[in-house]
Amino acid sequence: MQQERWRRVDEIFHSVLKLDLEKRAAFLEQTCSGDSDLRLEVERLLIHHNESDSFLEEPALELAAHMGRTHTKHEAMEGEIVSHYRVGARLG
Repeated sequence: MQQERWRRVDEIFHSVLKLDLEKRAAFLEQTCSGDSDLRLEVERLLIHHNESDSFLEEPALELAAHMGRTHTKHEAMEGEIVSHYRVGARLG
């Protein structure tokens, strides 16, 4: 995607996020002015943004505790599955 085109998509995307849900479609219709590719790209970003809202919202140790697992600070969780993620190795 050309740099100027990406800037336009990014600008519209961030403007749409500031709007109430019921005003978004009309705003996109007006702002994209019949450029269906532009609108589609912004809508794709919105979909991914909405899907990622809960990503790592709750720390992994708290999530594990809610799932019935108890770990002290120093215990490794290597190999554990938290939600749909597998813990590979301790960082730091």
